[in-house]
Amino acid sequence: MEFRIICLILTLIAAASASPSSRIVGGTPTTIFEYPFVVSVEYHYPAADLRVQRCVGSLISSWHALTAAYCFTDTALNSTSIRAGSSTSLVGGTVVSIREVILHSDYVENPRTGDIAIVVLTAPLALTAAINIAYIPPQQTFIPDGYPVEIVSWGSEFVDGPQIGSLQKINSNVVAQAQCEAAYEENENVVIYDRKLLLC
Repeated sequence: MEFRIICLILTLIAAASASPSSRIVGGTPTTIFEYPFVVSVEYHYPAADLRVQRCVGSLISSWHALTAAYCFTDTALNSTSIRAGSSTSLVGGTVVSIREVILHSDYVENPRTGDIAIVVLTAPLALTAAINIAYIPPQQTFIPDGYPVEIVSWGSEFVDGPQIGSLQKINSNVVAQAQCEAAYEENENVVIYDRKLLLC
């Protein structure tokens, strides 16, 4: 259970952006009751009265969520909120506004490094079967190459396809650092961290 939870947290951070290029593709449906710590980071465009899912995060206390720093680039905080307790994108659950976002001190947008943030809510979320806290194991926990992980997010049926409204999961494995570096070596916008800092 310990490895399952940390893998979920880390992979959610790594793929937190809800942009089409980073969504789960071809996952299988799941529910918030299986992953009650998963939250949606949503943005409201007041002029168009349009709400969009911007990112995914993990609830780490009733007051805090962990997500990607990228989610808050050029974003008005008073138009951003967290939705917890819903398997469906932009519908249901509990919506709470954000009081503060604490970006990692090493965050750089391009090439993206230190892409992690803590969101502080304006009010605590009541914990239920659909809203709960992710367990964070000790700092020195090591997850070996090839270890099975589950990635959870709202996804799409195919690359660049429209977002699926229901929560999706996909089974994967931790990739060796050398293999990860080779896969992204031509993408100057991706920095592969030391394995002690981030999983691939």
